[in-house]
Amino acid sequence: FEMSTFMYHLNKKTFFSCSTNVLRLTSFLNYSAYLYIYPVFIYFYTIRFNFSHFQKPLML
Repeated sequence: FEMSTFMYHLNKKTFFSCSTNVLRLTSFLNYSAYLYIYPVFIYFYTIRFNFSHFQKPLML
């Protein structure tokens, strides 16, 4: 009986710690997304824009 209650409290504790870690991870991923992924998207869009500008005279 004591072991089951101990395991229940342990599972509860690990569950809450895991949920807080997931929340921290998602917030960190959102922050890193704004820092890294957004400039990467801008970089790729500018590359595609430049390539389309380079390919237009070739296609014409």
